[in-house]
This record gives sequence, structure tokens and C-alpha cells, in this order.
Amino acid sequence: MILQYHMIRGNEFPPLRANPSDAGLDLRWVPSEAAETTLAVRPGESVLIPTGSLVSLISGSFLLELV
Repeated sequence: MILQYHMIRGNEFPPLRANPSDAGLDLRWVPSEAAETTLAVRPGESVLIPTGSLVSLISGSFLLELV
């Protein structure tokens, strides 16, 4: 499957598979401001995490959101 993505913040880490057999892609957190150095997510908490990436989903596929 060909994945289409666009980096919106000059992120040097594009979405990729850590191993060829992986079903999903790894995304990295990209701080929206230079002052941000840490990100904390508490148990049971839902947060939006900026990745600096726009990813196109192919018809018939799905996006898994871990909650």
C-alpha cells in the first residue's frame, strides 16, 4: 500500500514502520513551540498530540485511535 503524507512543520521524522512486518506507522511528537520540551499524558486522559504530519487514508482503510 502506498501512503500519502505531507509534513506541515518541517518535521525531520516522517511516518515510518520500525520493522517491515509492522502493520502501522510510527509518528513522533513535534512541539508546536520551541519552548515545549515535555509532554505528559496521565492515565485515562485524552489529548491531541501534534505530529506535524497530514496523512491520507485510503478508502476502505481505518484509523485506529488509542484511548
